[in-house]
Amino acid sequence: MSASRPWARRAVLGFAWLGLFSLLYTAGEALGLWPQMPPGAYRDLDLVLGAIGVAALALWLVFRPSSS
Repeated sequence: MSASRPWARRAVLGFAWLGLFSLLYTAGEALGLWPQMPPGAYRDLDLVLGAIGVAALALWLVFRPSSS
């Protein structure tokens, strides 16, 4: 990878880490290593975290320094 694109290396490493984590978590789930949560334990957590992520992205886009 070129030195002019340092984000590319971070992106590749990030995807590799995500893949490794996913593989290990899936193996642990298949072997029964993780505790089973009761139904509804994480109710609407995805909506809350998604809303926080969208708000953070919007704030970053509005308040980031301009590059020009």
